[in-house]
Amino acid sequence: MSTAYMRYLENAITKYQRRIKSIKDNPDPTKLKSNLMLYEMELEDAIGQLEDHKAGKPFAYGGYPRYLLRSMGFSHGGGHGAADRTAQGEGSTRYLDSLRNGGWPELACDRTVVAILLVTSGDFPKPSFVSICNESCEFASHNGQALAQLFHAPYFVVDVGNDANDENLRYITDQLGEMVEYVQAKVPGVKYDEDKLLELQHYDREGSKILKEIYEFRKRRPSPVNPRDAQREQGPRAVHGERGLAYMKAQRDELFERVEKGHGVMPEEKVRLLWTTVGINYDESIYKWLEEQGVAIYYITGNHARTLGLTVGFYGDPWHGRKLTPLEEEARCLFYNSWNGRGQRLIDDFTYIAKDQGVDGTVYVLQPGCISVLGARKLVADAMATAGIPTLSMEIRGIFKEGYSQKDVKAKLSDFIELCLARKQTTG
Repeated sequence: MSTAYMRYLENAITKYQRRIKSIKDNPDPTKLKSNLMLYEMELEDAIGQLEDHKAGKPFAYGGYPRYLLRSMGFSHGGGHGAADRTAQGEGSTRYLDSLRNGGWPELACDRTVVAILLVTSGDFPKPSFVSICNESCEFASHNGQALAQLFHAPYFVVDVGNDANDENLRYITDQLGEMVEYVQAKVPGVKYDEDKLLELQHYDREGSKILKEIYEFRKRRPSPVNPRDAQREQGPRAVHGERGLAYMKAQRDELFERVEKGHGVMPEEKVRLLWTTVGINYDESIYKWLEEQGVAIYYITGNHARTLGLTVGFYGDPWHGRKLTPLEEEARCLFYNSWNGRGQRLIDDFTYIAKDQGVDGTVYVLQPGCISVLGARKLVADAMATAGIPTLSMEIRGIFKEGYSQKDVKAKLSDFIELCLARKQTTG
């Protein structure tokens, strides 16, 4: 049992309790009331993780396939979400010091290297199993292998082919079946529960239906969501079951009410921007400033058009006229993921959302160390230009604040906002 991990969770519990109390005591009319339910779920998660750890529940590390891992009885964490949250406190400085002292690559993607440091520092438990797939985010694949080797944990690498076809579906499904057998043989107390996997897939599908409705509401002007809330990109919350659905329904109903009444969160929406890759999580005041400039934001890390089933089939949808098995459903999710396969997927998803949401410009954030994003810079800008959308490429670290200048960021954004406004006036 890791005392550091317990302390990490206890600190998280205290933080969420404090935030919940603040929302109740000082409600902000510009922010979504349903945020309270979100933080209550985060609190519930932290308490559940603490109880799991005390009970000795095996911990699986890896982003994919998360529902399959949970269906085998693992307590599961990918590290990247937890890494993002460290940017909002003193943790980012501590992890940067640990990174330098430990000889880890400083110019790697913040998320992936902090995800390693979470485990090596004891803030995350030692993995009982590591799941890896050969996604385009090479650092994510490498950090999984590094953790498995550091802690002598069994691991399994899923090879995700490039194409969405029957051959690749069978290829990945067979590997997932092999992974289940391997894990059950290597990790005591772990057993695949197909009914649990079906339950998680059901809640993901139902949650995605609600998120599609929210996506449609977001097209309205003025935006029913302020820039800070827009940065909270949400998934279907399947692991929270009915409570997760209740939260998403409450969020949807709030936005619907705003749309019906014609109420935005700013007096006038002057410019709408697509914001990619990572937000500036350590400087919340920048979002208030954007709101004051009349700027609305649609935030996307690169996979939204697919995870909501906007452009491809998703959980429960037929595959060439037939129903997929639960393992085949997980395989389909893997080969449709924007961060797997060819880079064109990432470009297509960015441009699809930009056009569909009617944005006036794209802020393409260059996360240092992110090979996928850095490599696609010109290709994304060219695709946006073809769609008549200007792009501002701007280097911003996702977690480490060192070197960040709000003054410089505001100056670049101000010039870009003026450019977008001038184009709107010219094109009408």
